[in-house]
Amino acid sequence: AAHFCAQAASDVATLAGPKTFKIPYSIRQKICSTFDVPSASGKDWRLLAQKLHIDRNLSYFAVRSSPAGTILDIWEAQHQNDRDLDSLASALEEIGRVHCPAPVRGDGDGDESDYNYGG
Repeated sequence: AAHFCAQAASDVATLAGPKTFKIPYSIRQKICSTFDVPSASGKDWRLLAQKLHIDRNLSYFAVRSSPAGTILDIWEAQHQNDRDLDSLASALEEIGRVHCPAPVRGDGDGDESDYNYGG
């Protein structure tokens, strides 16, 4: 899951289009599986909530079966009119810069084949 953050951010940014206002299911599942489990490094649903500015009710999220899923539900509701997946992509990129190892790039040609979901 080390490269998940960068890959998910890239995928979300790519999918941001005029008809997109929901997080695609496969990406939502990957975000939830990555952030639902509490992490000693702090890379969990609490950081996701903070980066998405949905961190006023952490105790509510804590008792949910999928805290990250609940956070994403709220985020989608807040962005249903503006369809702004860019802010989610930005949050995932920021989390990636802080908590995920940087991907190794050969010559900086923008080839993202180093990213994978397998971890």
